[in-house]
Amino acid sequence: MAMVRCSTKGQLVIPADIRKRKGFTPGAYVMVEETEDGVVLRSLGDDPIRAGCGMLAHLGPLLADFLKGRREDNELEERKTVWPPKDQT
Repeated sequence: MAMVRCSTKGQLVIPADIRKRKGFTPGAYVMVEETEDGVVLRSLGDDPIRAGCGMLAHLGPLLADFLKGRREDNELEERKTVWPPKDQT
């Protein structure tokens, strides 16, 4: 167990051996949770948004498929319009 001092800015230095074991790397996100017994720190690894990028890649180009479907729907709606317009008959 290590004892550290809290700075005037509220910063704590986590000992290097603990940082390495728990994955607290530079730029990593850490979840801070208050419990009845004290405070718990959990490593979330590097940027969680970047870490999740690509995890749905196996589903294919979803956005491109969605936009293609929207274009097709819009074209269908345009074809459904009455021609000539009612006010010109």
